[in-house]
Amino acid sequence: MKKFLALILALTCLLSLFACTTGQGNSEDAPKEKMGEISKTDAQKSVFWQYADEGVMSELNAVFDAKKAQTEGFYKLPEITGTTYYISSKNGNDSANGKSPSTAWKSCSKLNSVTFKSGDAVLFECGSEFRESVYLKSGVTYASYGDGEKPLFLGSINASKTTDWVAVSGVKNLYQYNATLSNSYDIGSIVFNGGEAWGIKIQQLTDAKKSLELRDVSNGIEYFDVIKSFDLVSGKDLKNGKYDLSYYHDTTKLYLYCKDGNPAERFDSIELSKANQNAGTFSASNVSDVTIANISFKNIGRFAIRTTAVKNLAVYNCEFDFIGGSVQSDNQDFGRNHKTRLGNAIENWNSCDGMIVENCYFNQIYDTAMTTQSNTDGTDMINISYKNNVVENVVYAIELWSSGAENASCNFHNVNVEGNVCRNIGYGFTTQRPDKVTGFLSAYGSYYQYQNAYVKDNYVIGTLDWIYRTNNIKTNDSPNGYELDGNVYVNTLGNDIGMLSSSFPKYSKTISEYEYNYSTIKKLYDAGIDKNGKFYFVAEEGDENALYNEMLNAYLLSNPSYTYKLEGGEELQFRLLLPKDYDAEKQYKLFTYFNYEYASGTDNFKNVQMSNRLIGELYSSGEYIILVPQCPKDSWIGVDIKNGNYSTKDTAESGVMKSVYGLINDISIEYGTEKTFAAGVSSGGYAVADIIARHENFISAALIISGAGDVSATVGSTKVWIIHGAGDEKVSVDNAKALKDAWGAKYTELDRELHDCWNTAFAREDILGWFAQQ
Repeated sequence: MKKFLALILALTCLLSLFACTTGQGNSEDAPKEKMGEISKTDAQKSVFWQYADEGVMSELNAVFDAKKAQTEGFYKLPEITGTTYYISSKNGNDSANGKSPSTAWKSCSKLNSVTFKSGDAVLFECGSEFRESVYLKSGVTYASYGDGEKPLFLGSINASKTTDWVAVSGVKNLYQYNATLSNSYDIGSIVFNGGEAWGIKIQQLTDAKKSLELRDVSNGIEYFDVIKSFDLVSGKDLKNGKYDLSYYHDTTKLYLYCKDGNPAERFDSIELSKANQNAGTFSASNVSDVTIANISFKNIGRFAIRTTAVKNLAVYNCEFDFIGGSVQSDNQDFGRNHKTRLGNAIENWNSCDGMIVENCYFNQIYDTAMTTQSNTDGTDMINISYKNNVVENVVYAIELWSSGAENASCNFHNVNVEGNVCRNIGYGFTTQRPDKVTGFLSAYGSYYQYQNAYVKDNYVIGTLDWIYRTNNIKTNDSPNGYELDGNVYVNTLGNDIGMLSSSFPKYSKTISEYEYNYSTIKKLYDAGIDKNGKFYFVAEEGDENALYNEMLNAYLLSNPSYTYKLEGGEELQFRLLLPKDYDAEKQYKLFTYFNYEYASGTDNFKNVQMSNRLIGELYSSGEYIILVPQCPKDSWIGVDIKNGNYSTKDTAESGVMKSVYGLINDISIEYGTEKTFAAGVSSGGYAVADIIARHENFISAALIISGAGDVSATVGSTKVWIIHGAGDEKVSVDNAKALKDAWGAKYTELDRELHDCWNTAFAREDILGWFAQQ
């Protein structure tokens, strides 16, 4: 763990390049003045691709917290033009007239029995709790009054008493809920201590008396790599799995496996979230001009708010926790071999003309936070705004789709997804979803018609895998789609940016996975997607190589490229990396790294990209200026690596090495470096051996890996370390042994290693410690 954190610190340094200073070099054999000419090419504007270090994550989490604080406020209602009605679970009376706080009604059943007029308002007292449903009426505003916590609507059964649970005879840690449940609903979740933990719903397969296997599942306390399938005839068979807080709704009975005894003794509160058919806690069909504000919805088995064919629905400053998870009311499996679970926080079904969701908070949603969707051809979804909401632990933040034929006439017009902040998509309660399909936005389906459809200025701070699941993104080649702009993303290397059009950047009916890495993000940028977006990456612990490579990509994108010209030499491309906290008054060591032959060229990219963790460790020390030239030819010295040891007297110094010598000299003078070190691998190892043989005392200390040199040459006071693979199939180990004897070098032979042994060497040997002693 310490090595990993040290590497992260080292690699973070690659993101900064600092200003130059001048001075005088100290190498004995170096000329006293500069020899060549250096020119600089500034980094071109391109995709924003950076590592999300602790500082970046702290800033992004601060954005999340600030936006969440805004959702906790209360939406200021416009003037009510009709009659205002009041409901209080604390002080109400259904026999009263409901037209003032002192004559408030008590129950939602009373509310649902009243006929309202357009312009009326129904206000629930803050601090009230309701375990009832509300049937929305057109033209009515539903909000809060008074002080304190927002009124709370619970779709659950309180099962917090020890008498609510009975131990199943003869089965350790298995308990049955001590009441008969109705056949009309399904328990979608069990919530312990207000979300400190939650149950894992066990389902029976359609074609066998076995349980559905689940992978990568959390109950809030414990993480399970796999919930293995086991024989399942009744709830008593939970004993076959023995997974803590797993439960099974067996028709009218509920069984819970709880490893620490009676669940009501283990937890202070237990809520059984139940479904209400396909309706929501707030629901209606074909209503218009409805506003819902300042209300909290928790522990609901299916939907919190559900409308059908709505016109002008607005939801402001509401809170949604533990929504969904119940099986679909028709018990369909859609070919999945298990009943389908569902549950969105806010859903409109079928056509939509006007839907606003703003400043709301969503947490632990089995499916989607906010959506309008349909399975009917010719459905229009227009005038939609999802803005400034905060979302975490959901499968999707947003779904916008309508299934149907390829050429179905479905319109998405005036759609604005803006300023939402999302975090940890696919985590928490949602990990028990079998298919693990997650993302910020799902807009997959037919070839819809888009006008004024934008997804902009949103934050997506970490997903289980995907960010997008859509074939409907506007690109240079496909102008019909959502326009992405200014969004900020954080995802893990190895995950996917999402499921995009299979013929990306052009539209196709099918979608395919695209990995989250620089190459993919660059393709998006070149296709005109989110050109003002910011893409951050992190890595799983142990995936240092992927992290290092992407950090190098980020460095190369954001820092200048240099060219060196020397009369009589070859033109060289090079990169210069200064310490993160570069101090012009401090004297540093100059470290030149020579890469192997496959990093040759003139792109000034591969020379750093194909580098290794040694550079990261050098940065971590803060003691080195690192110079990484790129060989423009196949060989630094003009000798094939299979040649082995050679004579510098019989082989003229190459134009490339003449320029390398001049470049090191000039950089040393420019920065007034204290000592000059060099390391190289393969053909780069030859380069190091060549320069210390031809320019005695020019290099203070040198590392040669898988290389060869001139055994007849002297290297003066230069300290040399040679590392070679015992089974090197390209440069025989005998060359290294001869060079060691000739130069009196420190020598390390790596057993069972071939030519490409440098990564092993960098991982095993204390190379940085050796250079520090020279």
